[in-house]
Amino acid sequence: MSERMEENYYRQLVRRYLDRKASNDELEVFAHLMKQGKLDAYLAECMDEDAGLTEADLLLVKKSSRIIPLWLRYSVAATVLLVLSVTAYFFIAKEGRGAGFVAFKKDIAPGDNRAVLTLANGRTIILDTAGQGTLAHEGGAVIRKTRNGQVVYDLSAASADFNTGYNTISTPKGGQYEVVLPDGSHVWLNASSSIRFPATFTEKERRVEITGEAYFEVAKLLKTKNLRSAASQGERVPFIVEAEGQKVEVLGTHFNINAYKNEEAIRTTLLEGSVKVSKAKEAVLINPGEQAQVNPGGTISVVPANTESAVAWKNGMFSYKREDLRSVMRQIERWYDVDVQYEGKIPRTLFTGKVHRNVSLSQALEIISYLDVRFEIDGRTVIVKSE
Repeated sequence: MSERMEENYYRQLVRRYLDRKASNDELEVFAHLMKQGKLDAYLAECMDEDAGLTEADLLLVKKSSRIIPLWLRYSVAATVLLVLSVTAYFFIAKEGRGAGFVAFKKDIAPGDNRAVLTLANGRTIILDTAGQGTLAHEGGAVIRKTRNGQVVYDLSAASADFNTGYNTISTPKGGQYEVVLPDGSHVWLNASSSIRFPATFTEKERRVEITGEAYFEVAKLLKTKNLRSAASQGERVPFIVEAEGQKVEVLGTHFNINAYKNEEAIRTTLLEGSVKVSKAKEAVLINPGEQAQVNPGGTISVVPANTESAVAWKNGMFSYKREDLRSVMRQIERWYDVDVQYEGKIPRTLFTGKVHRNVSLSQALEIISYLDVRFEIDGRTVIVKSE
């Protein structure tokens, strides 16, 4: 094999591993080459691409000891995670310790599809344990759980004189869920989030309320005599999302809203279409690839967005680009249903990289535990310690 062909093979092998498409044979080859250190440069290159790093970012990484790309440890941890994929061996030493960076007696599994549906009359349905099929009839809609776990509001059999009641779907810490709203819009809820909506929308508008974080793919609907009918032309029914005093108005588009109360700002990231973000008397229009940030004072700023990072959670990943440790740990806290405590002076490191959300807590912490930081898992508490 020529040197150029070998480079292309290594690059493709790393890409298939990161995209989780590698076969078992490829995984074995990957592990062997990782141990020899032959894939470090290619892994770093692919991680930079996935994280959206620019040449300016890479120059900053080289110049500053305070910005550390995750692939510096990822190159080591990837082999361990690979062994998990091939042999199903848990990354736990007999004494209950990781490789010197994470101490624990009992590991914690990652989050899963878990949510509770609260109907208009107050009745609750635990969605993750509910069986497939019809769950309830509400406001003219038949609420069903599909084979793949989605909750769907079906209006195909609704009469014209139905009454509308409000439903709420909420996820706990360590939960996520997908729902198809009565208008056909898809919504993904992240951990510790909720969405409140009418079981049947009116022709005038579609209005929902969220807490936490949600990703929307909004259906395009026309103002017709029956909301169940749609066409390609005419005036569209607006879709409005309210979150912590912010209002997002759309017609049909894909976007993500992060409105957790313990985050520094409410962030609306647009992937497709156009939306108006407003709070109080201030309003802005954002375009695909932009993010509107509403700070606690109510002012709104528009910045370029890293769309991949913004929606990585929906695709089963943690994705960081120059995020500080506390920001990283807030995501860990929500997904693994743990509380985080800090001891000592915490380094002001900025993290860049990706971690799969399907690994155990100790594995996730092992990947991000470097630069004088260690972790201890005590029950459902994670203690972050400086060296």
